[in-house]
Amino acid sequence: MSEAPMFKAWDIRRKRVRAVRDIKFFPDGIRVNVAEREEDYEPLLNLAGYDPEFILLRRVGLKDKNGKQSYEGDLVRNGERLYRIDWGEKNARYGAKTIKTESVLCKGMTFPLWQYLDEDTGVLKLEIVGCSYEFPNLVEV
Repeated sequence: MSEAPMFKAWDIRRKRVRAVRDIKFFPDGIRVNVAEREEDYEPLLNLAGYDPEFILLRRVGLKDKNGKQSYEGDLVRNGERLYRIDWGEKNARYGAKTIKTESVLCKGMTFPLWQYLDEDTGVLKLEIVGCSYEFPNLVEV
């Protein structure tokens, strides 16, 4: 079994998550190959001066309670609460931003992912339910 890719891409035009096969950096932008097979090469481009074609999503390095690899931008659930996995530039770590909860005080707050780790297994106690870009109506906080 192969390891999960380090990156996925949100294809802005097709509005779906795509697996990234490789990334090329150029002076004026970035190109990713999102083909499922090498012979089906299909590039997406983010070039200076043009509208971006994709949003790059990094692998977090933690699995959810079902063994699914988590990525930046994933929506995760813990009971009735819904969170989005985000990278925090200020504290340089991934966190779970509260999207839906009964507690008014917690809505919009971000909690470090380590708070949701099972101490024995190192697996998140959260369940991935999809990518936040697929469900923009849920993400508006």
